[in-house]
Amino acid sequence: MKYKTSKTVISLFTVLMVLSVSFICTFAVENGTCGTSANWSFDPSIGELKISGSGPMTSYSNADNVPWRTYTDRITKITIDEGISKIGNYAFKNCTQASEIIISESVTEIGYSAFDNCKSVRQITIPSSVEKINDAPFYGCTELTAVFVDESNKIYSSDSNGVLYNEDKTHLIQYPAGNITENFSVPYTVTTIKAAAFAGNQHLRNVIIPESVNMLDYMAFYECTSLSCVTISKSVTLIGEMAFSKCDNLSEVYYTGTQTQWDSVAVRDNNAQLLKCSFNYEKSGPDILSADSSVTSPVADTSDTPDLEKTVKDKITNNIGIIPIILIVIAVFVIILFIILIRVIVKKHPDKS
Repeated sequence: MKYKTSKTVISLFTVLMVLSVSFICTFAVENGTCGTSANWSFDPSIGELKISGSGPMTSYSNADNVPWRTYTDRITKITIDEGISKIGNYAFKNCTQASEIIISESVTEIGYSAFDNCKSVRQITIPSSVEKINDAPFYGCTELTAVFVDESNKIYSSDSNGVLYNEDKTHLIQYPAGNITENFSVPYTVTTIKAAAFAGNQHLRNVIIPESVNMLDYMAFYECTSLSCVTISKSVTLIGEMAFSKCDNLSEVYYTGTQTQWDSVAVRDNNAQLLKCSFNYEKSGPDILSADSSVTSPVADTSDTPDLEKTVKDKITNNIGIIPIILIVIAVFVIILFIILIRVIVKKHPDKS
């Protein structure tokens, strides 16, 4: 009987130990390397992925190769610490729950598709140190309403609506996918609309491309599903691959040149939706607001609107913050139970030697 009792106690203790270890492992901080001198750590108790160390991060060939890929749907905050010089290609792709992204002043380069599909982030600030931003860094950031650039940055700039340009505004790099403005006229300073610049915006209906623009890079207006009318100036000589792909509602094109001039424009593959539109030659489209930052339609102010999703996330984060305390309590409990168990066993089975 004594043997059965001891066996039962030991079995219960073993089960408790296994459950405790499993629980602790679930919320243990994970870490590793992501560059020669760069490191990463993920703290599940607060949902933060932190990149620390020095030098450049590894540039990955796709999102499946990043070392934190199993945690992407649990990451709510991304912090790139001081010392990191480059954010790698695809580094944070598919971190769909990341609503806060902090980029330190040591970062000089942002890799290709670095924040692709970070659907929850609403604003990003580019520090003064950044000198190079590769293509499509914020593609798929459907809630992004603004990309702001530190005023002391000498390579890049943004307007009051959070549209990202190079410093002299000749390249339009990112029109936020979450900007709810329906009409947009590209500034007359712009000569190139960069890759995926407008991609994924579901609100734009009418866009005017002025005489200053000569190139629309690949995927420039990809999947702008509400876009119905576009004015293309005769200065445009190249429309990149998939520039208007999946613009399912695009039906009318105003072209300021002649049909002969249009026929000489190099239109790359996968622009069928554009080519089957109704064309109006030697005409400009409907007059809309100037793209000058002082008169463009502002991003909607939602500061006074309750954000249910954010409120829920905040409550979860606050609750998660007590997890370390719970872990300590469990650890102390297990140690006390272990001591009691040893004392019971010793008392019931004294050393008979």
